[in-house]
Amino acid sequence: MEPGADWTTSDAILPVSFGVQYDTVDDLPTMIQEAQLHAGATFVVIPLASESSSSSFMPSTKSDLCLTSQQWYTHVVGCVTALFGNAHLLQQLDWAKHLALTAVLCDGPGDLDLISYASTLMALVRQYPKLQWWIPVEASAYTRWNRLMALCDTVTSHINPVPLLSCRGEAALQWPGEHVGAVIVESIDDVTRNRDLLVKLLQQDVRMTLSLKAESEHTVAFRDVLQVPLQPLADNLQSQTYEIFERDPVKYMQYEEAVFRVLSTRPAVGNAPSLVMVVGAGRGPLVSAALRASSRASHPISVVAIEKNPSACVTLRGMNADQWDGAVRIVEGDMRRVGSEYDGRALIVVSELLGSFSDNELSPECLQGAMRFLLNTDSGGVSIPSSYTSWIAPITCRRLWASMNSQLETLHVVNLHTFWQAADQQPCFTFTHDVKRLDVEESNERQVTLEFETRADHVTVHGFAGYFEAVLYEGDDRDDDATTISTVPGRATPGMFSWFPAVFPVRNPVQWEAGHSLMLTMRRRTQDKHVWYEWVVDAMGQLSPIHNANGQAYAIGL
Repeated sequence: MEPGADWTTSDAILPVSFGVQYDTVDDLPTMIQEAQLHAGATFVVIPLASESSSSSFMPSTKSDLCLTSQQWYTHVVGCVTALFGNAHLLQQLDWAKHLALTAVLCDGPGDLDLISYASTLMALVRQYPKLQWWIPVEASAYTRWNRLMALCDTVTSHINPVPLLSCRGEAALQWPGEHVGAVIVESIDDVTRNRDLLVKLLQQDVRMTLSLKAESEHTVAFRDVLQVPLQPLADNLQSQTYEIFERDPVKYMQYEEAVFRVLSTRPAVGNAPSLVMVVGAGRGPLVSAALRASSRASHPISVVAIEKNPSACVTLRGMNADQWDGAVRIVEGDMRRVGSEYDGRALIVVSELLGSFSDNELSPECLQGAMRFLLNTDSGGVSIPSSYTSWIAPITCRRLWASMNSQLETLHVVNLHTFWQAADQQPCFTFTHDVKRLDVEESNERQVTLEFETRADHVTVHGFAGYFEAVLYEGDDRDDDATTISTVPGRATPGMFSWFPAVFPVRNPVQWEAGHSLMLTMRRRTQDKHVWYEWVVDAMGQLSPIHNANGQAYAIGL
């Protein structure tokens, strides 16, 4: 959050109407007061629905009595979580209408089909004609906005663009000709870079909204900083590492939803509670999520938490005494070797063993040894996650590559900031955990060759960015019914910040031109006590050496 200030031009001083956007709501009157005090803000943008509004709508403020009607009208803009796939969309908009809010901030069209988006938006505008609809759009994407307005011809007076100023492209100069509702900036750098455009918009009394998302608060300090990937199987994590993981509420909301959906669709057997095994329990966030899901589903469970880190087990025992009323059985040891008395008894085995490249923290090896806990009946038990896939794409990142020095055959974890993705990402390795395959001995080695086409006339490839997508619960075998988490660009889980991308550098930068394919061969290899990746690049007739051959530079301990 940056302090508020007036913009001075050569002939006038322009008072800026500042707003601050929040992802969550605690004490709204205090939030407004602090935004006014620290940022000179005159309004706040808040989500209309509570984060816990999964089965039924709950306002983020619980009640409308926390502010007067005049304060709601003057100081609050509501944020609708999604226009598509939102079970509580109309209830959120009814709530905004009830509060007499002047505007609601919605999801922009992004990469969605523009005609479908326009049709949905027009129907909502006609249903709620007293609301002004703030539609965020990349400031560089004026042409797409113009097409949207052509499609929404009869209701455009109710729709205001909200240009998002960022480093993702040069802002279009046509915005002063539009009825702009507000401008969203994510950093003071965005303000400086777009000063001339902002001055013109502010002369039209356009509001400015400072948006520092929750994930930005935790990740901005790590931009382009090389980090060594965790090896939680070989090493015991420190308390501060667990704490960082636990700050991500979105991840645990998704896990809770997955457990809830299993418990809601699988009736309890007899009078006995269903067994849920939390493997790699850490300090207990998944245990808490499972217990919340049990309460929501009215499905009693017994929980066994397995954790190999003795210090984390101390914390688990404290949590069990203080917060879980002694309802959790804690087993100290390696999930692959302990707890044989629970074999074949668990309805759910839930874990959070995923790394930045999905399998790089050895989730496949760990869960192979934990699938024995699942019920081996006709309906069977469920692993959460049930499957996960790594994704990869070529990137140019000259400064980052230079900082790697002698570590050019090592997998890194980086909060990528100064980089450009040169081609669409593609799926790499997939692992599936299914009780029906319990007796099938499968290798965890993988190899794939991917062919990329560049988006540019010429690009220098310095490495490859790795992401992942995990299916926590498959649902009814329909993709749109799955509960997932993802870090893949364009389909990433909104607000989730637990994982930075993986980066596989190349020893020598690769020159790549349009019209030529770039081939990447990725191998996941296992041997005795180690797992490692090898990668080879073939582009423009140049074949690279095998990077990290036989794990000579980097391997993950089993």
